[in-house]
Amino acid sequence: MPLTREINISVVSGVWNSLMSSDMPDLNVVPDIQAPKMSANDVLHFACKNAALGALKKGLLLLKDAVDRLEAGANPQKIEADVLEAARHVDFAFQLSEAGGRMQSKEMARFHIGRGFSELVLSRIDSKRPMKQAVSDFERATKLDPARPLYRIILALAYWTLDRQKDAIASCEDAINIDPAYALAYYLKGLYHQERGETDLAHDDIYWAVTLDPDLYEEKFEPIMQAEREAEAYWDDMERRPEFEATLQKREAKI
Repeated sequence: MPLTREINISVVSGVWNSLMSSDMPDLNVVPDIQAPKMSANDVLHFACKNAALGALKKGLLLLKDAVDRLEAGANPQKIEADVLEAARHVDFAFQLSEAGGRMQSKEMARFHIGRGFSELVLSRIDSKRPMKQAVSDFERATKLDPARPLYRIILALAYWTLDRQKDAIASCEDAINIDPAYALAYYLKGLYHQERGETDLAHDDIYWAVTLDPDLYEEKFEPIMQAEREAEAYWDDMERRPEFEATLQKREAKI
């Protein structure tokens, strides 16, 4: 089942901004290597780790540029070579990270996300390309860094691409359990429910998404927002009435 353009833009921007800003160490800082304090193996591991992070950063930059052009309407066939080049950088980074980078779990999760994401973009260009590796990488990333709701969103995107609809929605719910104010998770889950014809669930999620992050608002959501505002006004009015409190007390007495 194809995803909407809005989902692609939101997820791509979220992933790239997260990986390329505070998550990514400053690769331009030269370490203070002192022979008495660092063994040759320590220096080798440090160099390997920095090389891996540098290759990952280069691959993600190339990937972001290709995706931007794809979203702008460029011919997918003309971009495929650039995406493959980005994927080669990411894959090389992954190999370096495994070879001797002494990565921590959270650091290793980023390499899985990078490799999986490059596969995900390639599958957008070539629909026959298998998604198994991408899903495996995303699942592994959520295990290595379970506190990152963004990784659950990326996994949801991969599940939906494979028509694993329930898994995609569950992954969005996992993101919300990690961060109840994570607007993108509500937004994506709302669009998924909408695709499935689950209108009431979709409206609830979209309303919360826009309430939490007004930047997610789209003109097509206005009927949903208006209906939810009217419903809230109705219940606010009902709660102010004396008979409402009396009715609640009667129900509690029966329970």
